[in-house]
Amino acid sequence: MIKTLRAACIKQSNCEPFGQVDLNGSFTALLNREFIAAKTITIRGRKEVLWFVTTSGKNTLSKLGFTEAC
Repeated sequence: MIKTLRAACIKQSNCEPFGQVDLNGSFTALLNREFIAAKTITIRGRKEVLWFVTTSGKNTLSKLGFTEAC
């Protein structure tokens, strides 16, 4: 799960979109623990889902000693 959270964080810091297909691992567990979340945005009249690492997810990585930025 931490490996998946770190991968999401790295993608986010590189401004790369991500979702369950892009990350190998426990995506649902991260959602259930509120380490990642989604928001709906509108681009050119079309709705898209944008996934992001939450503050809780960032804090968890920091507590575990991972210092890469999200």
